[in-house]
Amino acid sequence: MALSACVPTPTPAATATPIRIVPQGTILFSATGSDGVFALYTMNADGSNRKPLYRAARGDLYGARWSPDGRTAVATLEVDGGSQLWLIDADGTHARPLTTLKASGEAAWAPDGAALVFVSNDAGQKDLYYIRADGTGLRRLTTRKGDHEQPTWSPDGSRIAFVSTEDSQFGNRQLMVLEVSLTGAAEQKFLLRNERVNFQYPVFSHDGKKLAYASDATGVFDLYVLTLETGKSIALTQGTEPATHPTWSPDDALLAYTVNLPRGFTLHLITAQGAGATPIDLRPDVNEFFPDWKR
Repeated sequence: MALSACVPTPTPAATATPIRIVPQGTILFSATGSDGVFALYTMNADGSNRKPLYRAARGDLYGARWSPDGRTAVATLEVDGGSQLWLIDADGTHARPLTTLKASGEAAWAPDGAALVFVSNDAGQKDLYYIRADGTGLRRLTTRKGDHEQPTWSPDGSRIAFVSTEDSQFGNRQLMVLEVSLTGAAEQKFLLRNERVNFQYPVFSHDGKKLAYASDATGVFDLYVLTLETGKSIALTQGTEPATHPTWSPDDALLAYTVNLPRGFTLHLITAQGAGATPIDLRPDVNEFFPDWKR
């Protein structure tokens, strides 16, 4: 794999060409209604069969991710300014806490579903932590100065990509990768670095060959795809409305993501080549965030 410190290339721009691929699978996402409370919902990838999955008795639920086998979701529950990770079965039952640190969130599953990496400020800054799915084996993964957040685990389990302010002169988030070692040793290096640009929400494709992410290289957050072998990035979107929170379809042909429209936040689809940019489900009374996709 070639690791590259490069500036995202703002081409090709997203087009209005309709998506001709029929979206398959189920999208898990967070949404707010008129009461402003975040809860979890699911819908078919074509926007049909939208229904609530789980709403906490107190607090906001967001940032949910399916487990690799699709039987469980992990989400951040925020109550009175504090947050912890919760596990919820795919049918919306058996909700239970996973973490008990000062604050926890932004979880990503290991490919085998046996563990998760997540973010906590328990040590005074945002760091990556490892925990088994049964709540045991808690371990801090990053210790260098700066915030480390928004992790994603590679499909082969060998790497965790994340964003960090480490060694950032202007405090911008740079894209880094951590070589995973269960013995405690870990090699941490930059994947994309540009001191005047922010990188956000990286996510590996299912084949492990590409990494989608958001960046404000053009002054507004757009979606990009980095080909890991070549170190080259292409832009999927190029618009006036910020785009973020990308997630790959199960076959890596499409991505779902969040768009900040004047009417509010909504979910869109786009092809992995940057065509389409089609809304999934426009509703005037809700805001939708953090999509995650399973078969």
